[in-house]
Amino acid sequence: DSLESICSVLTITSDEFNVVYENDTIPTDVLIDEARNIIGNNCARLREAEHRYRLDDLLSAMLLHAPNFLGQRYVAICLHIAHQKGEDGVVNAAKAWLDNLLLPMLAIYKAMETEPASSQTPTIDITMQHIESPSRKDQRRLRTHVAQREQYRCAITKIFDRARTKKLQEERRFDEVPREITVKMQAAHIIPFLLNKFDDRVINSPEIVRD
Repeated sequence: DSLESICSVLTITSDEFNVVYENDTIPTDVLIDEARNIIGNNCARLREAEHRYRLDDLLSAMLLHAPNFLGQRYVAICLHIAHQKGEDGVVNAAKAWLDNLLLPMLAIYKAMETEPASSQTPTIDITMQHIESPSRKDQRRLRTHVAQREQYRCAITKIFDRARTKKLQEERRFDEVPREITVKMQAAHIIPFLLNKFDDRVINSPEIVRD
């Protein structure tokens, strides 16, 4: 888990991280500006620490190309905390992301690369027969399994699911409603469909929740 890895490097707990992350008095745009300055001030140290990759560009890209504002806030807060941990804090954070997140993803991508087929590309209708079975269209079922597995929190940011909050309120289970930021969650396949079998038999098995 990216959060647990970076918290381990920064020698803080995920709860301590969430205290800062969920603090509405610290605007995200301010944190982003500060993070840019932190990267700039540590540019030389970041380049010297890793000769295979530009760690300064890596951090800048993570900050710039985060999928949304919450992702930018996550990166910015990590850099803010890392900067307070001494001269090597930012470098250690960058290396943690490189070694535990980006390089493993790159390795998976390379392993999945295939040679272009010499035959004609199948039509979309033929392709859909192989990768889009009727059971896979049931996104609600997928979302339910993922939400239960992650205890109704985002796997990355740990933010609580707004839909779960609403359901708890409707059931008058107010003592279980977390007093924190909530966001509407969506489930997504991160493993290529062709590497999985998603018929009803597999979906109903406990394995789909664990994987």
